[in-house]
Amino acid sequence: MKKKHLPPQRQTPARYVAPGMTAFGISSSRLGDLVELALAEQLGWVPLVGALAGTQRQGAFDLQAPDGTWCEVKAVTVFASEYKVKPTAKDLADKVKWARDAGKATATVMVIVRADRVGMIYRREGLGCFRMGMNGLNWNYVGKVKI
Repeated sequence: MKKKHLPPQRQTPARYVAPGMTAFGISSSRLGDLVELALAEQLGWVPLVGALAGTQRQGAFDLQAPDGTWCEVKAVTVFASEYKVKPTAKDLADKVKWARDAGKATATVMVIVRADRVGMIYRREGLGCFRMGMNGLNWNYVGKVKI
């Protein structure tokens, strides 16, 4: 396990941010794609969905970590009202079944993108509806990537 790093403090955006958009002026989906690309290209994580995997954009899991764990990746910015991962009950049940049937360990990864476009990577084992408080309790710091 790496050294404990507290998550970046949340900030107030300078202007109104429309639903589905980020304070960076790009959609939340686009930010997620950029984060997944950064994890794959900079850290060697294996894409399971999307253009780099040669599949559709959506799928059960986003990336496979270097240790073989299937990861659900959530990208948030420091301008989010809170750092959270909240899949629907059906999506969560489907993901748990998919991983169990494949015999794969799972993890939830949250990448918090700072204003300087550096993503701070945090991981916790398993799947679920999770929030990260300012002390990062129950989350392990993995490293950072440039977005």
